[in-house]
Amino acid sequence: GVCRYVPDNHSDHFPHGLQQIFKCVSWWQHHREQQAGNRSSSFPPLELILVWPKTAYRSVFMGGVINALRRVWNVKVAALRGGQPVVR
Repeated sequence: GVCRYVPDNHSDHFPHGLQQIFKCVSWWQHHREQQAGNRSSSFPPLELILVWPKTAYRSVFMGGVINALRRVWNVKVAALRGGQPVVR
């Protein structure tokens, strides 16, 4: 489950940045529930990856949110290289 954080002109303001993160959290939650409901699925558990662009500012607040996602949901943070996410 790769979700890309797409900053805009307001992302530095934490409510707007959190809205971007919430899109990813909602998407991950939906797909995990779908996967859990499909007991016959041979798919491996969904790996959660947040693609964070190098150009995106990361405030102390957003850094804390990302660290919480890493601790609680084991989210991996990645950068894009050649269009593919690379976990850092």
